[in-house]
Amino acid sequence: MKDKIFSILLSWLFFMFFSWTNVYGSDLELSGEWVSRLEAEFQGENDIILFNSLGLDLNYNSSMSAFKASLDITDDDDDPNVSLEEAYGEFYFQSTDLRIGKQYIAWGKTDGINPTDNFNPEDLTDPFSEDNKLAVNAVRAKHYQDDWIFDLIWAPLFTAAELPKAGSRWSSLPAGLEIEPQEPENSLENSEIGVRASKWAGSIDFSFSYFRGWSKTPAWPDQSIIEDGQLVFKPEYYQVDVFGTDWARDFGSFVFRGELAYFKTKKDFQLKNPYSQYVLGVDFNATDELYIITQLVGEKEEGEDRTDNLTVSLEYELTEFKTIELNGIYNLADRDSLINPLFNYEIRDGLAMTLGAYIFSGEDGSSYGWFDEKDYVYIELVRSF
Repeated sequence: MKDKIFSILLSWLFFMFFSWTNVYGSDLELSGEWVSRLEAEFQGENDIILFNSLGLDLNYNSSMSAFKASLDITDDDDDPNVSLEEAYGEFYFQSTDLRIGKQYIAWGKTDGINPTDNFNPEDLTDPFSEDNKLAVNAVRAKHYQDDWIFDLIWAPLFTAAELPKAGSRWSSLPAGLEIEPQEPENSLENSEIGVRASKWAGSIDFSFSYFRGWSKTPAWPDQSIIEDGQLVFKPEYYQVDVFGTDWARDFGSFVFRGELAYFKTKKDFQLKNPYSQYVLGVDFNATDELYIITQLVGEKEEGEDRTDNLTVSLEYELTEFKTIELNGIYNLADRDSLINPLFNYEIRDGLAMTLGAYIFSGEDGSSYGWFDEKDYVYIELVRSF
């Protein structure tokens, strides 16, 4: 049913696009990148992992409209996959931009972790990738009024997060345990909506937002049940109303950022109480070559203890073409952590190399302690064209 609705939507989109605009060859742009990545685990069975990906972007832009389609072809451990990452048309009116199709919707101002960003789920089969968000089918209108921007979004179909299979590399569940997340039915009543009002006022940039929809990761029951002689976990996606705000203000070379969201769950939902998430951060140039971002990230669920994490990101420019980075997150309660050192080298125009590692530490049962034996190093080559 999802595929049928999406096909109808895309057909309508193409029809409207080519009916409203005159497409000339010079207005079309084809770009892309080839990514080859080799990972080597310090321990475990999957000691060498090779990943190749080809991404292609087709773009058309004019004063009245635009179109984008992104195709991704991956070959991960001899398992090829072709996916349509984005496909949307955009139409420009006097004070409103209208976008229809499969798209990414990014809300929030903090670095990497955004409590108000609730439309796009994550691909948790690759949880530590920088670009693991999944696009959703949506209608988006951005209206510009004086210094305000009003963002209205309707996503008619629910898109769930991609969960790793039990026993796979990034799953904390043992092999053989069946996972059956209960997704909401696709109906008008279950569609997702959001509205955001943002403004730049002098030295401060702020917004207020509201989202009504579904959690993008399910809530997990305390224990499994037995069905047909098998252990089965039945996590559930739950309906939420999210009230959020974010802001950013600069003081000289310092930029202070904040984001806060309150998630109201249904009273009769037993697996997750209402909760709040927040991020407070500051970024600045310590020197001309050293850039620092640090954030306090937390969550407080009603009836539960508060959890706080400290994130730090350092970037040092060795030369115009070489940089080193150190990214880390530390759980203040469980004292587990993740460290991600990087060396980036732009070999020449359109060709870049990255050397990096992911190092996990913590007690068994903690967020990063689950992956204590999955430390790995990697090398990645990216050819852009």
